[in-house]
Amino acid sequence: MIFRAGPRLPALLLAAVPLLAETAPAPDSDALLEWMEKAVAANRDELAPLSPDPLLRLQLDVEDFGSWSASADRGAIVSRERWTRRTLSARAVFGDSAFASNRPLHWDEAVPDVAGAQAELPPAFSAPWYDREARQAFLWAFRGARHHFEQLKGERDALIPGETAGLDFAPPGDPSPVLEPPAPALPDSADGERVAGQLRDLSRRFLGRPWLLDSEISLARVVSTKRMAFSDRPASRGATSSCDLVVSLRTLSDDGMVLEQSRTWTTDSFPKSLDTALLARAIDSLLLRLDSLRRAPAGEPYAGPALLEGPAAAVYVHEVLGHRLESHRLRRQTDGQTFLRKRGESVAGEQFSLADDPSLESWDGQALHGNYAVDDDGAKAMRARLIENGKLVGFLDGSSTAAAGDRGNGHGRGQDSRTVSRMGVTVLSTSAPVPYSALRERLVAMAKSRGLPYGLVVRELQGGYTITGRSLPQTFQLQALSAVRVWTDGRPDELVRGLNLSGSPLTSLSQLVGASDRPALFNGYCGAESGWVPVSSIAPDLLFENLEAEIQPARSIPRPALPPPEERP
Repeated sequence: MIFRAGPRLPALLLAAVPLLAETAPAPDSDALLEWMEKAVAANRDELAPLSPDPLLRLQLDVEDFGSWSASADRGAIVSRERWTRRTLSARAVFGDSAFASNRPLHWDEAVPDVAGAQAELPPAFSAPWYDREARQAFLWAFRGARHHFEQLKGERDALIPGETAGLDFAPPGDPSPVLEPPAPALPDSADGERVAGQLRDLSRRFLGRPWLLDSEISLARVVSTKRMAFSDRPASRGATSSCDLVVSLRTLSDDGMVLEQSRTWTTDSFPKSLDTALLARAIDSLLLRLDSLRRAPAGEPYAGPALLEGPAAAVYVHEVLGHRLESHRLRRQTDGQTFLRKRGESVAGEQFSLADDPSLESWDGQALHGNYAVDDDGAKAMRARLIENGKLVGFLDGSSTAAAGDRGNGHGRGQDSRTVSRMGVTVLSTSAPVPYSALRERLVAMAKSRGLPYGLVVRELQGGYTITGRSLPQTFQLQALSAVRVWTDGRPDELVRGLNLSGSPLTSLSQLVGASDRPALFNGYCGAESGWVPVSSIAPDLLFENLEAEIQPARSIPRPALPPPEERP
């Protein structure tokens, strides 16, 4: 699993090309939904009698994507794109709630690839064209799900109780349909030209620094309206939109280590004009930090007290806790199932609680990447209670659950009709917050009591991965962009580079001893079995009695032989 900040879009969007008109599709959502419901009903009546097994659901998805993006470097626009796209896909589910065709095969970690072939649709509704594409998609979905279900039935006798405890096709926690207004249109040409020009002017601040390996300032506006019709429940319509402005910088240290600094601003609407003064100060600050980082000494292997500052703590929460509470993986015998049997048990200090609430739209004035009103199974997004006062109380559930008594809580997410339980907006809170200065003093005291020369403060984590499969160690690794040695003898703090945090989830959680009173947000994108989805994580600064740091590889890429052309004499 990868948790990244920056202007990375879901893989489906990255692969899109501007096949359609430059204007966003007309939002005649009612007429389109009515056609979709009729298409589902007609195909169900025709296909259901062809199977000896119950057809639990036929689902038809029509999604409108739109994207506007521009990026600049060193006083020039380097890319600018605007496109819209409408796609159609279908899904079929056979069986019953306890044993259905949406489960993976025994010992197979992959999401069943049983979706109907995705089709491109013209933005203007055409009944013959749409009917033909829907029919073809349903046939592919029906045949694929039937074949997969026959394989599942063939291995059913080999399943053990741990693989049959939950539900494959759970009822939603809130069965009411969601009909959000369609996503807003993309920016018009005048607004786009104005903002692109401001990006170009701001990128001139990268000039005069030949030590920069890469530099970019970009803005991406992405909108999506997804309509879903079902054979077993009312139709739903969900809409998402985000606008990310990202400054990203890279350089090389003298020993060849790649170093990065970046910052992302997220809003829910396209700006008419940028605050160029604020952005200029932010860019200068990032350049100064990166210059200091390339001059800083490399870190060294470390095991001892560590303080993760807000955004870094939020990445830790996502990787170490969140992925291990996604119910679809807890049912697999290939999974480590770290928390499957720990419901009602203490898994963290009693001051800590954890929830995931995709219905949250903003936090502290910032738009949240992980916000959505309806999940990709058509269920209403709900707040999922995960940990309360240190005790595990629940899991993230989509159409499948880890326990037979659970219902879905609107966390089925994915692409191309592949959905599994995923995070949305994950929030760690504490009932005993303390000022950041108190955590820092405690860090120094713990390091001194163990005879260590310093404690470690991690300021930024770019992302990382976590291993949940039981064939490998249950570990995580998180890449630190920058860290600081806080010396116990009172010397000034020392910036260091090139460290990864690593460990195992249960051990690291047992070492979590304190949290600050200043929560912080990390917006990013997560890649897992069902594709890239936008996510958010919020956490306060976290103090650990013991964490381990490893050194990153150096000389990962060759140093450029010449400076950029504009920097040459």
